[in-house]
Amino acid sequence: MLNADGYWLKAGDDAHEWGFQIKEHAGHRLSLTDPALWARISTEEQGQLLHRGGLFTWRRIDPVLATGESSGGIDATDAYWIAASELTPVELDGEFAMLRGTFFTLGCFLAAAFAGSGWLLRVRIRTQGELDFSRDMLALMFENAPDANLLVNQAGRIVRANAKAEVMFGWPKAERLDRDLAILLPERFRQRHAGHLKAYFANPSPRAMGAGLELSGLRKDGSEFPLDIMLSPMRTTRGMRVLAVIRDITERKAAEQAIQRLNKDLVRQNSRLAATNAELEAFSYSVSHDLRAPLRHIGGFAEILSRHAADRLDETGRRHLKVITDSTVRMGQLIDDLLQFSRYGRTQLSIGDVSLDALVAESRLRLAQTYPHRDIVWNISPLPVVRGDTALIRQVVANLLDNAVKYTGKQSSAVIDILPAHGEGDEAGMTVHDNGAGFDMRYVEKLFGVFQRLHSSHEFEGSGVGLANVRRILTRHGGRIWAEARVNEGATFTFVLPAEIPPSDQSSPPSQP
Repeated sequence: MLNADGYWLKAGDDAHEWGFQIKEHAGHRLSLTDPALWARISTEEQGQLLHRGGLFTWRRIDPVLATGESSGGIDATDAYWIAASELTPVELDGEFAMLRGTFFTLGCFLAAAFAGSGWLLRVRIRTQGELDFSRDMLALMFENAPDANLLVNQAGRIVRANAKAEVMFGWPKAERLDRDLAILLPERFRQRHAGHLKAYFANPSPRAMGAGLELSGLRKDGSEFPLDIMLSPMRTTRGMRVLAVIRDITERKAAEQAIQRLNKDLVRQNSRLAATNAELEAFSYSVSHDLRAPLRHIGGFAEILSRHAADRLDETGRRHLKVITDSTVRMGQLIDDLLQFSRYGRTQLSIGDVSLDALVAESRLRLAQTYPHRDIVWNISPLPVVRGDTALIRQVVANLLDNAVKYTGKQSSAVIDILPAHGEGDEAGMTVHDNGAGFDMRYVEKLFGVFQRLHSSHEFEGSGVGLANVRRILTRHGGRIWAEARVNEGATFTFVLPAEIPPSDQSSPPSQP
């Protein structure tokens, strides 16, 4: 303990144990025996200093708070006292100078703990015990860490290593210590490593794991393995040291390579699938287009024959002629639907805000003009605005409402409910429920297939392409559709769209007027 003038108030002996007041030293000033140390202690309220191989920790304290009275003839009304502690080079153990932060904390604790002059020795003993405990804990943490720990000096030699390093590299501790770090590197990296080591010690700085370098380690048996490394420079009384924390990333690299292979396979499969789909679309478009000419011929000649030779045909002949005419009309509709299905797969999306309320109103107006004598009860709730291609989403809404009207055609009182729908996260859309014919849920998977119908054309007209178009449009938007029904109890169709449309197939949004 020193006063503000640098006189010893308490000291254990002439070396380090400053635990008791020694009267013969009352006039012995630190400013004379160690001017460099006193220059720091006297000008800073608290701090630490590596000095003559030891670690000094000090803090100014209030004499009145420390003792509450005068002590040994020294006036307790001095401006301040200085509580100081020294950790010798042996105690410091230069290889673990990273404890400096702990020492500072303990030094502050030491100063604050002086509640009376008679407590100094007990506090000093307790502080030393805390230091010993911290040193032991740090040694255990270093030795038992899950990663390999190496302490390397400025010459690039290994001065300390833990058990994990022995397991990872296969070098026994006795053979590994004081060896050049280069023994842990493949031969092809050693010359470059020497330059990197020199540059690092010239400008040391922490480096975290995953710094982007491709590194490899060399085991004693000559095998190599990928590794990642974290570097922490430390200044000690024995010079600069670097703590290297090394992690074997063999499993991570294997997983990354497996993912890369899967990604490449997925890219190839997607490319093949895209090419196949393009070929199928081109084929369907070509076939559909090429079928139109002969179909027109069949239909045209059947109509001519019906006009000019109907009176010379019996009832059976006229019926056969009508079957030909009706079939050509149906075939023409199928071709048109197939062409439309093909176009929906090629059309570039123009994404914008789409009001489902507006689209439902358009479809209702069209249906009222198409079926003026139908008595339909519409229950419509407010619907959300979604993101999508307005023209294509219009087709989705029109198809679902057309089906609801069509499949309630045999009901004496048709009821159609239109409700807002919400899916996962920010998905939004609408639900259409009717009290019509419904369908058997065992065949729900067939519902959205091309030319797949769950009712015969004699019951309800249609080509079986409408719902396939709906699903294709929604899929291109990143959306979903599903259905629930019971036979003769109606059906419910729900679709949702994401707030953000996948970027593929998108075009720039239409310009605003």
